[in-house]
Amino acid sequence: MANCDHCDCGIPFGGTRDGEFRYCNFQCHESSNLYQVGSKLPDELVKRHLTELHQGRCPKCNGPGPVDIHKSYIIWSVIVMTFIRSRTEVCCQRCGFKSKFRRLLFSGIAGWWCFPFGWILTPVQIYRNLASMIMPPEMTRPSSELRMFVVRNLAIQEIEASSQQQTGPD
Repeated sequence: MANCDHCDCGIPFGGTRDGEFRYCNFQCHESSNLYQVGSKLPDELVKRHLTELHQGRCPKCNGPGPVDIHKSYIIWSVIVMTFIRSRTEVCCQRCGFKSKFRRLLFSGIAGWWCFPFGWILTPVQIYRNLASMIMPPEMTRPSSELRMFVVRNLAIQEIEASSQQQTGPD
C-alpha cells in the first residue's frame, strides 16, 4: 500500500498522482508543496544526496551499503477481523531480508485466523514477502523509489527552512 507524500497516511487504492508524488485525496494534493518544491530542486543536489544515501551506511544496523528501499508485508487476523500492512524501510539488503523474513513468519502464524479473508489474503502476503526476498532491489544503482524518498525529504527540508526564514528566529 502506498503512502501519501503529504500526510503519510496509507492509500489502500486510488488517490491522486502528480508526477512522482502520490496523495490520498485532492485536498491533500492541493495543500502540499512537495511536488512544486521537489521539481525545482537542482538535479546535482538530488544526485549528490541520492548517491550519499545509496552508498552510505545502513541506517538500521550501521553496516556497509548499498542502501535502498525495501518493502515487507504482514497480515494478522483475529476471528472476524483481518489487518494488512506494508512497511517501507530504507536499509541495506541484509536488514531488508531480515525484516521480510520476520514478517513472513509472523504472517504464516497469525494470518489464518479469520474466515474467509485470512485464508485468502495470508498466501498473498506470504508470496509478496517471498517475491521481494528472491528479487530484491538492484543494488548497483539507486531505485526510483529511493530517488523519490530523497526528493521528498529534500523538499520537506526546503519548506521547513523557508518557513523558518519567514517567521524569523524565536
